[in-house]
Amino acid sequence: MTRRKTVFCCEIFAKVLGTDAFEYTTPRTLVKMAMDLLSPEEGSSFIDPACGVGSLLTEAASRGLKVTGIEINTEIAKYSEANLALSGFEGQIINADSLKIMESPPPNLSYSKFDYAAVIPPFGQKIDDPRLNQFITSSNKRSQN
Repeated sequence: MTRRKTVFCCEIFAKVLGTDAFEYTTPRTLVKMAMDLLSPEEGSSFIDPACGVGSLLTEAASRGLKVTGIEINTEIAKYSEANLALSGFEGQIINADSLKIMESPPPNLSYSKFDYAAVIPPFGQKIDDPRLNQFITSSNKRSQN
């Protein structure tokens, strides 16, 4: 599997902007571990339905996957696009609520076309959305202590 070095521009953005907007950015080691566990085949397609600043997407792209991310926050979706571009990768970022997209997906998105999917839940944020009750891993408690 061809692997390119990942830049993780989201960490650079946080330092340059002097903001704690990325306080809950997933640590690199966890991102790499998640992709190692998934063990995707190079050239396959990958989706992250809550991509945030795109750390998981960037790692997937560095492993030769075709990536798509969905992010509800417009500003954070832009960081995800920049993260991919500045790292030298291409991918599609859709600014939308991934749980609503399941009900009526845009014409250019078909969930059946992806070979792999993964998401790393937000760190330290309260997850209190009744739509998540349909998933085994849902919780209305803090995702991290």
